[in-house]
Amino acid sequence: MPKMVGDLRLMDAETGLAQEVSLDDSLRELYRQRLAAWREQIAQDCKRHEAAVVLADTRQPYDRLLVTELSRLGVLR
Repeated sequence: MPKMVGDLRLMDAETGLAQEVSLDDSLRELYRQRLAAWREQIAQDCKRHEAAVVLADTRQPYDRLLVTELSRLGVLR
């Protein structure tokens, strides 16, 4: 996560809508904790249903994700 603190204007990449926020280190830490808990819950749910979990870096081209990562994980053959 980039080091963002202070008063910021965040733009939603899908809708183009803006949101004004104020961030400090404690709020960033709370976000990290909640994100980790959410990811763990997703991983547990997927494991219970015998589904694979793949975290995708959206900066990576999708074709590379499909061919390289999913093949490596045995999800795509």
